[in-house]
Amino acid sequence: MNKMDFLKFLTGMFNENGIETIPLKFHDFDNDIDLLVVNKRKYKKAHKILIKNNFFKVNTVSYLREHDKGIYHSKNYTFDIHLHSRISQNAILLVSSKLVWKNKILKKGIFFPSENDEILIIASHGIFERKYISKEDLEYFTNVEKKLDWDYILNNAKKYNWGKGIKLFKNSINSYRQSPEKKAFMYKFSDTLKVTLNKLISDLAHLKLRIIPWEIFVFFVVDYFWCYKGSKKRLERGWYILKK
Repeated sequence: MNKMDFLKFLTGMFNENGIETIPLKFHDFDNDIDLLVVNKRKYKKAHKILIKNNFFKVNTVSYLREHDKGIYHSKNYTFDIHLHSRISQNAILLVSSKLVWKNKILKKGIFFPSENDEILIIASHGIFERKYISKEDLEYFTNVEKKLDWDYILNNAKKYNWGKGIKLFKNSINSYRQSPEKKAFMYKFSDTLKVTLNKLISDLAHLKLRIIPWEIFVFFVVDYFWCYKGSKKRLERGWYILKK
């Protein structure tokens, strides 16, 4: 069963149980599928359905920073499932699930995020967690570039106070194009730090006090010591391999 067939199996299984799901970053050539449960109130039900169908939840230290998603594995399938309750990076909300579902597009019988929303997801993932742009990201961007509405993308990033990240993403894509033979484009940590600090200050100004302690922990500890250093080591060791 290839990745698309597995995705069709999953979405069909959830649809039969009244759970709407949509894949995120499906263009990545890796061994897992990121799947968003659109209505987070049904997340526990989705978990129970996976367990019933012989998947088990994988215990991993990543839950310390990503407590709003679960990783599921089954010996019967090649691909793992990363089940998301919202579109966040390191448990920091950056894109609206309702918006992505509202703008969904149908391809090969499955609902996917629109090109604009997928770019929002790719940009937020690279800046706030992965710390690099992958070759698949660049290829996806190139394929949809003429369809993009940058005003829409920027305005929706601004809603979560990370609008400066869109300029960084665009500039970095252009830089990557100068050396397309590279397996990935690594962001400078100082550049991503400017985006995260701007978000932190903006969230403080808007009195989003409940999320501030977590953002401080993520932006000053997790971002560098876990995400940035981890990604840099994996890329240097040739960990990043394209899988079709």
